[in-house]
Amino acid sequence: MMLQKKQTFFKTCLLISSMFFGGASLFGEVVSTSGNVNFNIDDSGFNEMVLSANGLGIGDNLIASSNLEVQGNSIITKSLSVGSTASFSSNLHISGTLEQSYQEQATTTTIGNHSVVMADSSSGNIQLTLPTASTVEGRLMEIKKTSITNVVEIIGGGNLDGMTGYRLSSGNLGSLQLISASGNWHVLSVSRADSFH
Repeated sequence: MMLQKKQTFFKTCLLISSMFFGGASLFGEVVSTSGNVNFNIDDSGFNEMVLSANGLGIGDNLIASSNLEVQGNSIITKSLSVGSTASFSSNLHISGTLEQSYQEQATTTTIGNHSVVMADSSSGNIQLTLPTASTVEGRLMEIKKTSITNVVEIIGGGNLDGMTGYRLSSGNLGSLQLISASGNWHVLSVSRADSFH
């Protein structure tokens, strides 16, 4: 029984390595004294993949903390379904809830790598500068004012629908949703905000 499990495990490892390395046939001895199976295909000293009891880690010496963990960028050429085994017609299907990080901002700054910014103007007026639109092509950005006091101005990064910026005024909790395209920011929705030149 133990021999059969080891053979199945070995066949699985070869199948995985074949999938991630362009269908190339990889031959080698599977020996593990640590409980991990390491894939170092170019003798670089770094394991391109590590199969552990937790799952498969893809990246330099990455030990997975879940079934699949990828270090760096991943390209999926067909579709990805999260939370469901059913097939769908969209490139991305999420069955369940979606969670994302956000940036809380209470001072004047250039917006970083978050798509949602919670702008707290309770201590004074703040100005948020958008990233340059041409460097973040296709990025969605949503800015929400969280205090009714003072003003939040959104500027920069290329023009905003032909305007210099938008102002979320005192007395309300406005918001602005944008997308970067063709080197400029385009307003998708606006609530209680005024544009300015």
